[in-house]
Amino acid sequence: MVVELNYRPGLSIQIANQAGLRKRIEKVADINVLNPEHGVRIAQALFAENYFETDDEKRPIVNHQEEVIVFGDNNSQREVEAFIKTGRYRSAIASELARDLGLIDIEDLLWYQQEAGEGKVPVVEVDFELKEQLVDTEMIVSKRLDRSKHKIEIGRRDLSNFLVRIDN
Repeated sequence: MVVELNYRPGLSIQIANQAGLRKRIEKVADINVLNPEHGVRIAQALFAENYFETDDEKRPIVNHQEEVIVFGDNNSQREVEAFIKTGRYRSAIASELARDLGLIDIEDLLWYQQEAGEGKVPVVEVDFELKEQLVDTEMIVSKRLDRSKHKIEIGRRDLSNFLVRIDN
């Protein structure tokens, strides 16, 4: 019987929802589950936290690929397809796109960060719009994304106001 199938196996979900597996296992260790439906109700009661939303506070649902508008210097902007990557903490932007939007200059440069496979890369201020919400953030400037279909990867740091759909 297949219980779960992951595109990329691992326990990264613990990072995405900031809830460790050990604490969850301790909560359910002595609970007698009668059937699958009962198990689902228990899980919802114990772990659903604050995802019950009112109409006023609906968080948009994002898929693993979404159109975003990226804002640059001098009122420039570009609509690009972004990849929603919860395994990444900080979002990243392709170096060519950042350069085209005028984001790689001394005023926007915040610091340099070590990135696996790329060495030290600049981190710049970036504003983008996703599902009609403006996000003001810092992004790693990645040369790897120059060769990718997606010129932006949005990390979990910038997804706190969204719900991420995991099944498409």
